[in-house]
Amino acid sequence: IDGARGDLVAMLPEAWQFTTDPHDEGIIFRWFKPEHDSGNWRSINVTCVWEPQGLEDDMGHGYDGMGWYRTEADVPADFAGRAIKLNFGGVFGRMLIWVNGHFVAYQPFERPYYAQRYCQNFDIDVTEAATPGTKNTIIIRVDNEIEWGGIYRRVFLWSPVR
Repeated sequence: IDGARGDLVAMLPEAWQFTTDPHDEGIIFRWFKPEHDSGNWRSINVTCVWEPQGLEDDMGHGYDGMGWYRTEADVPADFAGRAIKLNFGGVFGRMLIWVNGHFVAYQPFERPYYAQRYCQNFDIDVTEAATPGTKNTIIIRVDNEIEWGGIYRRVFLWSPVR
C-alpha cells in the first residue's frame, strides 16, 4: 500500500454487472465481447459471494454453476509500455478472464476447496489485452460447484515497479 511494489492503475468498482449462465451459453453467444448487450444483467457486489445476494433457494442452498461478471475501468495513458496486473482478493470457483474481448487467463479451482488459494490474493497479467488511455472492459466467468461462489473481495489493476 505504500507504492514500493508498484502503482495503482485503477480500483475497480464494488458493483459489477452480473448474470447466471445455467445452460453454459455465454461462450457460445460471446458474452465476453465488449459489444455484447448486457443491459439485462443485474448489479452484484464483488466484495461478497453471490449466494446472499439473491442466489439461494428457499432451503438456503446456493447457486452452483456459471456466473458472469462485467465491469469497465479507465487505464490512464501514462501506463503505456508498463506491465498491468489484475488483482483478485478472493474467488470461489474456476475463472476465465477476458479484457477488451481478448482471453487472458484461466484460473483453476480444484477440490478439495480448503487446499486452494481461494482466500489469498493473486494477480493475472493483462498487459497484452489492456489498452492505456481508454476505458477497458473486464469480463470474468466463474464456474462454481460448492455452494459458495463468485468473486468476494475487491478487485483492482496495478502496475509493478519497473
